[in-house]
Amino acid sequence: MSVIISGSFVLNPVVSGGEAVNGDNPLFGYRNLVTSGVLTTTTANPSFPTVNLANSNTYSRWEGTSIVADEYITMALATAELVDYVGIARHNFYTAQIAVSLEIFNGSIWVEVVAPFIPGNSGPIMMRFTPQAILSIRVRLQPGTAVPSAAVVFAGPLLVSQRRLYVGTRRSRTLRRPRW
Repeated sequence: MSVIISGSFVLNPVVSGGEAVNGDNPLFGYRNLVTSGVLTTTTANPSFPTVNLANSNTYSRWEGTSIVADEYITMALATAELVDYVGIARHNFYTAQIAVSLEIFNGSIWVEVVAPFIPGNSGPIMMRFTPQAILSIRVRLQPGTAVPSAAVVFAGPLLVSQRRLYVGTRRSRTLRRPRW
């Protein structure tokens, strides 16, 4: 999974509650604020509607219709909520060379919080930025070589683990071939 970090986000260790928080600690998007009622897109193929983005199943997907204009995936929340990440899974942004950026609405204009980037692969994307209470957030998809598509969009607060999870370097005995 790729984690895209806003340029204004600080990764230096900070003491929180007496314990150091490190930028390398695991991240968990534990609460998803995206529902079909808050989600809109600029365009949608009738066979692949916008509502599919609010479903956590990756076998259904949304697909835009424009290859020459920007597409927007907008989440307009009913009340101001604390948000510091947007996650997207099963997308074609890498293969279609679609530049992705993230904007929030500050009450009068849309402000970019994650600069445009083209993902380095087709794996899930997590765009992280400074936590803030927002009413509207949108993903901007610039024109690429194909119409954009994605299966899942999550947005909400992140839970940062207190410690990193270490994995042993020795091979597990259960993975060894039997000697018979």
